Amino acid sequence: MRPPRRGTGGWGPPAVTGGVVHALDCDALRALHADGSQAADPMMVAGVVPPWLPPVVQGNGVWIVESQETGVTGLPRSGQGRPQTYPLAGGPPRTIAASGNRLFVLNHATLLALPVY
Repeated sequence: MRPPRRGTGGWGPPAVTGGVVHALDCDALRALHADGSQAADPMMVAGVVPPWLPPVVQGNGVWIVESQETGVTGLPRSGQGRPQTYPLAGGPPRTIAASGNRLFVLNHATLLALPVY
C-alpha cells in the first residue's frame, strides 16, 4: 500500500478499518482508500497539534484525542452528522483504547469511558 502524501504538517499515525485509512493531517481528519484517494470529505478537528495520537475507530465513530483544553472528539465514520466532544481533566492523555462499545482514555489517574454512537 502506498502511503498518503504528506501535508504541510505531516501525518499522524493512521487507523485502518474496512479498507479505509483514517489519518490526521494538520487540523483535518482524512479518510483514504488504499490507493490514496479520498474515501470521504476531510473533517476539520479543532485543537489537534503535534505530536498526533492515532485516531481510534470504534463502532460508527472515529475518535481523536485533541488538546487538553478540547478533549476527545468522536466524528461519524460516514462524514455526516455532528461530532461529540468530551473534555479531559488536565494534562495530555497517556493511553487511548477501545473495547466492546466503549472508548477508554487514561489521562494520568483519570479513566474516561465514552459511549460509542
